[in-house]
Amino acid sequence: MTFTGTWPALAACGAGLAHLAVAAGSPWWLLALLCAAGVAELGWGAAALRAGRIVASRAALGGSLALALLTTAIGVAGGMGPAPMAVAIALLLVVAAAAARAVRRRARAAPGGTARAVLGMLVAATLVAAVTTPALSLTEPGTHAVPHGEMHGGHAH
Repeated sequence: MTFTGTWPALAACGAGLAHLAVAAGSPWWLLALLCAAGVAELGWGAAALRAGRIVASRAALGGSLALALLTTAIGVAGGMGPAPMAVAIALLLVVAAAAARAVRRRARAAPGGTARAVLGMLVAATLVAAVTTPALSLTEPGTHAVPHGEMHGGHAH
């Protein structure tokens, strides 16, 4: 697993979560479109994490740019709030940039060592969570979520 291999994979997972969260409060036709995008992003992210590198770099480049344009169109049409839209697009652009770099290089990256890879994954996961979580809370399902850290009812632990 390389340091640069984890960032785009986790970014794709974050974009997939944003698309799936928006899908939950969407009409059926948009639900199907957003679910397909979300499942594809999560699937590619999982495959890239498992491989420890960018997989199918040309397809990832084209797919992430196409999904960024689709997300923009959905957001402009009012099917997606500005925060989830911006986060999904930003994360997709991370994937596109990494895939473009992989297409351009076509050479194997030198192994960065386990400690560097673990540090990279921790930093990437923290950053993706930091931008994705607030965006998810601004989706339709997120507005109905029970706030955490608050007591509900008279039962305390």
